[in-house]
Amino acid sequence: MALTGNLLTVSLDPDGLDDLELEDAEIDAVLDMSAESIDEMREALAKVLAFGRREARPRLTGVSV
Repeated sequence: MALTGNLLTVSLDPDGLDDLELEDAEIDAVLDMSAESIDEMREALAKVLAFGRREARPRLTGVSV
């Protein structure tokens, strides 16, 4: 997962695409929100995605944990 400016990109393992019924391993979402809200979301995502076993956590770019 990467959060750069207002662009959130989620990159999935291609091996799991069939199970998720997806065709593309990369999903981009343009966040239509203020820079302050994006910073708040970045902080919240860091907390949520830092939970659980270290080896099961996603690799993050632009989100400090």
